[in-house]
Amino acid sequence: MNEASIDQVNKQVNKKYVYGYDLYSESVRKYDPVSDLRTVKNAILNNIHDYLLHLGEFEATARHKMKMILVLISILVAILITSLLMFGREFFKSYPRITYALMGISGLLCLFACVCGFLQDPDCVLFTVVGSSVCGSDTRRKDYLRALRGRRLCVRVNEVPNSAKVKIETQLVGPSRLFAASSVYYSVPREVPYGRYFSKDGFFYPPHMVEDIDMLLRSLNSTLLKKRQ
Repeated sequence: MNEASIDQVNKQVNKKYVYGYDLYSESVRKYDPVSDLRTVKNAILNNIHDYLLHLGEFEATARHKMKMILVLISILVAILITSLLMFGREFFKSYPRITYALMGISGLLCLFACVCGFLQDPDCVLFTVVGSSVCGSDTRRKDYLRALRGRRLCVRVNEVPNSAKVKIETQLVGPSRLFAASSVYYSVPREVPYGRYFSKDGFFYPPHMVEDIDMLLRSLNSTLLKKRQ
């Protein structure tokens, strides 16, 4: 092989996808079965989460964690109260009002945990655009994220009925609310066949996902700038 041929091969290699988050992410793996939509959605969401964190411009919101902590605390306290009433039933016979009060508290805590679990949205990931990139050296990426800094970004992945597609939607949302969804200020959707993100063997293929998320973020930035004008 002559030097000219070697240079052409090197140029082709350089044009190929440059690995980033997928060198570190445990979400880039084989998924089975990819015919299961829940598996597909979780795979895409997990990879979007890992990719955005890797950019260094995003900070994961603590809302989901806070809700889960509240649910766990509620369940643990309800179990503790129920155990106390069971093992101390002889003692509590003399205090019926206290018994009924503790039973009521336990019931309310269980109801609270059920409501929080029902309202938990498993089809999205939430971030705040902080703009303090450490590992990101792409100035163009920083430029199109500049208008989004300080805002809350939500990325949703939902199925498209009667099709082999998913809808990925980037949204700018308002402050979180405990028992209600956040207000959506701006939104940019994109429908894609979910086979685009998987190989025939079920392995997740990051380049197309990275391309689509970058495109959606640019579109969201453009939408926001147009609204300001």
